[in-house]
Amino acid sequence: MYIQGMAQQTQVFMLSVGFGFLLGLIYEIVRFVMAVFSHSRTAVIIQDILFSIICTLLSFFFLLCIDDGKLRMYPYLGMIMGFAIWYFTLGIPVSAILKRLSAFLNGILKSFAVLAKRIFKKDVKILKKRKNKPAKPLENSISDSV
Repeated sequence: MYIQGMAQQTQVFMLSVGFGFLLGLIYEIVRFVMAVFSHSRTAVIIQDILFSIICTLLSFFFLLCIDDGKLRMYPYLGMIMGFAIWYFTLGIPVSAILKRLSAFLNGILKSFAVLAKRIFKKDVKILKKRKNKPAKPLENSISDSV
């Protein structure tokens, strides 16, 4: 059985920290997308479940490639540490910026929704007026137009 040396263990640990940092970045992106497009509690639960599944799969493939799929504690601790480093350092200002950006985009989307509602409201009124009028028989409308 092959025993890893300290240099290889350190390399795997450092790569795991970097991978955890990357998972933190992916978390911010997913959170931003959900903040812009959905605000329901159910959507947040679905987001968290999907993020967990994605992280599990990515972690599995990462460990398979980097450490031949061996189950050791230090790569997992490295990933948790990398995620924590992201979350408590760069994640704070990035989260604040993305929160403002999502609020801005939500305002724009609400403006488009109000505009579309006004446009379609007029169309619905026109369609209701036409619906209440009796239609001309086809023969009369053709003879009238010729």
